[in-house]
Amino acid sequence: MKISDAGIRFLKTREGFRAQPYHDTGGVITVGYGHVVRPGEHFDGGISELQATSLLRRDVSRAEGTIDIWVHQPLTQNQYDALVSFVFNIGMNAFIKSTMLRLLNAGKISQAAGEFERWIYDAKRHPVLKSRREAEEKLFTKGEYV
Repeated sequence: MKISDAGIRFLKTREGFRAQPYHDTGGVITVGYGHVVRPGEHFDGGISELQATSLLRRDVSRAEGTIDIWVHQPLTQNQYDALVSFVFNIGMNAFIKSTMLRLLNAGKISQAAGEFERWIYDAKRHPVLKSRREAEEKLFTKGEYV
């Protein structure tokens, strides 16, 4: 599967666009729509939204690959899109160790959906993560791209 165009719009809204590199809430240097600046990458002059979208699509492919490899239950497009947003944000390693993944693969979809609310901490409870997880859960369970 691939993230839908609606899923990309959803993810862009959650990440927000920043033309100049900045430190995210975890202290990681980031630019565009949540692109982690890697060694050797330089964005001193900033980045356009078009460049940021290109980077986002490339970065999202890692989250897609993680879901494709590790989730063994069929997913609807909205469930897939919600999981791509989630994995993009928390990272592959956290997802593959998560109770959410275990519940998904056990076919306990509604219980897995309840796991979104557990991922609202970044050293402490973070209101932006709480809002994001609520939106991801709503997308996952109701198909609402809000």
